[in-house]
Amino acid sequence: MQMEREENDCPDRRRGPTSASQPVNPATTSTSEMARCPHCGSSRVARPTRPVEFNAAACCVTLALAPVSCAVAIGVLVSFLLLPLTTCVAVAGGNRCQDCRHRFRPAPEGASATGRTSFPWVPHVLNALLLFFLCAVGPHVMRVMAGAGRQPQLVEDIGRLVVCGVFLWVSLGYHLIVHSKLKRTMTASWIWTTLFLFPGVVIGGLVFYASVPSVCMRSFLAHAELALLPKSATDVRFCSRSGFFSGEVFVRFTAEPNDIKWFLAESPTLQGQVPERFSAARMRSEQPTDSERNPILHETGQHEYFMPRSTTPAWYRQEIRGPTRRYILHFPGYQGRGEVLVDDETNTVYIYACFS
Repeated sequence: MQMEREENDCPDRRRGPTSASQPVNPATTSTSEMARCPHCGSSRVARPTRPVEFNAAACCVTLALAPVSCAVAIGVLVSFLLLPLTTCVAVAGGNRCQDCRHRFRPAPEGASATGRTSFPWVPHVLNALLLFFLCAVGPHVMRVMAGAGRQPQLVEDIGRLVVCGVFLWVSLGYHLIVHSKLKRTMTASWIWTTLFLFPGVVIGGLVFYASVPSVCMRSFLAHAELALLPKSATDVRFCSRSGFFSGEVFVRFTAEPNDIKWFLAESPTLQGQVPERFSAARMRSEQPTDSERNPILHETGQHEYFMPRSTTPAWYRQEIRGPTRRYILHFPGYQGRGEVLVDDETNTVYIYACFS
């Protein structure tokens, strides 16, 4: 009897705790054991939700501190831009065993993980970087290269970051849907890369194109009721500056005298105007100031004086000393006005618009 009991106990002794060299088959794991590590069998499994929890906490903290310090606004934007990425980690990331540090994704009941393509993290991150570059970094670089300097475009820069964040969420939903539909049938890495980079190339490319200076200039000219640039226009420059409820636009180009005449005649907002003329006898000069930078008033009204604006690009002429015509530019739908200057010596046109 004692020997019989020992033989019956042998199978129980053989079914001891699973060692690291004896992995558990995920296909035979029951529903209640889905959270166990397939490598060592441990139930101490950490789910990939910690990054999104920290990210959400950072969003709340920075948003609460934003009214106290304007510098915290950068933290708000960064934390919200990272939220789609950490959310993707929580949704598509794998669990981690706290004992053996093995990462794994639990297979559904009755299914095997064999033949399933893991989430393509590299194309997902590359798509996010591509969107950020095309929607936020690229337009700023083009603006600097166009001669606008480093003056901020507060409203437009924040708007581009918000648009980038929205498209990151759109890309996240698209990636999760594509992966869930094709993970069992698609294995080629180049196909996954193409599919995952599609939102960044298409959506980011459209945003980047809309921010090209030449495209922005055409939109401005149409809205200001000015004609398109003449065909002979050269040395074309454009930049804009935006703030809350205000902004400025600067344009410069050089063209043939007849083409400049055509430009003025085809601009509806300039029709019927008699231009104000400047010359060596009546100039527009910088306002003289004293040692404390206070303006010195002049009794004579022969010349016109102006205070230099730090937001004006170096290529825009503020001082006038030669034969120049000035037309007043009324910006439709906005308060404020601008000017159209025609330098008759160099055949250069300067356009300035201030709106609020």
